[in-house]
Amino acid sequence: AQSLPKEEVHALETISKKLGTTIWNIKETSCGGVINVNYQERKMQNLSKVVCNCNNTVCHVTNILLKGLNLAGVLPVEFANLSYLQEIDLSRNYISGSIPRTFARLPLTNLSLLGNRINGFIPE
Repeated sequence: AQSLPKEEVHALETISKKLGTTIWNIKETSCGGVINVNYQERKMQNLSKVVCNCNNTVCHVTNILLKGLNLAGVLPVEFANLSYLQEIDLSRNYISGSIPRTFARLPLTNLSLLGNRINGFIPE
């Protein structure tokens, strides 16, 4: 069975703690398939989803969506420890502050922070 590397599990746990989300139950086996939906509200605008890309031995987190969940705090620098992360969608929350410089090293193709209280520049 494929599993998440311990570093990615730790990063997800820290992100969850810092943003105050209690809906994740993160384990090394959390990505048993290509897509792992941990929690979904009945309303379409509220969605929490973690997408993983797995091969025969290991999985990596590629997408994190935590939309409309009333999350607060600043963007955790630990997102940068998910080195395969292509998408972060934290739309419609109460996240404030600036985007950490460490985000520049991620292979992101989509970063959605719509409806938050983000300020400053997008790191290059």
